[in-house]
Amino acid sequence: MLLTLILTTALLARFGAEDFAHALTFPGRITGAVLLTVAFTTLLGAAGVLDHWIRHSFSHSGLVALIGAFAALLTNVLVLVETVKDGDSKWYPTLFAALSAGSAWAVLTVWRTVLIPAPKRVAAAVVVSSVIAVANFSY
Repeated sequence: MLLTLILTTALLARFGAEDFAHALTFPGRITGAVLLTVAFTTLLGAAGVLDHWIRHSFSHSGLVALIGAFAALLTNVLVLVETVKDGDSKWYPTLFAALSAGSAWAVLTVWRTVLIPAPKRVAAAVVVSSVIAVANFSY
């Protein structure tokens, strides 16, 4: 689970930094900024995973881990769809399929162990961020 989140963070940060710095269009730069934001979220999720299962020093670390894992799942699935649709080499679809499966497993594993303090607010935040991500990638 931790490996999935760290690999997702590294790949999204790499792609996001390239898009943010070198994209020729404004939507390309926005995509880069979104990827960098999701990379930071998955990094926080990885830290939340460590704290949730090892240190237990932050009471909401499970929720942070869940949000980071869900952000990784959503982004990995969207990037997988884009790489399959664009006909990239077999390496990237295979990698993002594995990361998507690992992220789905991480979401299910963390979800089973977390007590969500305000489920409606968390659900609203997840829905809004998911709509923004889907709209950005589909544009």
